[in-house]
Amino acid sequence: HTHTHPHTHTPTRPHTHTHTHTQTPKKIKPLVSTHLNLMSAAAATASAAASGFRVKYAIEDVPLKGKGIIAKEFIPKGTTIWLGDSTAVTKTYNSEELRAKASSMDLEAAQFFLNHVYCWNGKCMEIEGDAKYWNHSANPNTGAAYELDVLPEGFTADANGNWALRDIQPGEELTDNYGTYENPDFYVELCKEYDVEWAGRVAELYS
Repeated sequence: HTHTHPHTHTPTRPHTHTHTHTQTPKKIKPLVSTHLNLMSAAAATASAAASGFRVKYAIEDVPLKGKGIIAKEFIPKGTTIWLGDSTAVTKTYNSEELRAKASSMDLEAAQFFLNHVYCWNGKCMEIEGDAKYWNHSANPNTGAAYELDVLPEGFTADANGNWALRDIQPGEELTDNYGTYENPDFYVELCKEYDVEWAGRVAELYS
């Protein structure tokens, strides 16, 4: 089951892309090669900012779940995996805006939309990009900053992101506990109207 991110007390949030480099001919001066590398690094930074991810990952099919986010590198405990603090990464809705967005779509599109929304601090957030494929687990390997033994440097307990709660090996699916998300009445009622499982319900059903 695919869903999104949120958190109860202080929500979480609920990644880097591979870039192809052109081999620099030996006869080209090192300065040119360095320039190409700088351009590549800038592109990687822009890509990370657009997706929110700070680690290497891939979207792959996961048995019984559909799509999921798979780690493509070793991720030590405490690593910042994803940040949702950019409007390019998340869109925020209050109760009226959430209902209006859903009602502007056909049924299938509205269900997909609501299935990738999480609530936090009385508002709901739509995940843009690949982070929407973060699946639930009652024993997750990622979570909010406040779930770590020590807050990551430069972040507060209510930072909107995901961190590694333990060491994560390449090939592991990145998971989050939907039971930590908020479930305001307006969100739950809207999900019921569209026959969609809200975050708290997913946590109950698949714990």
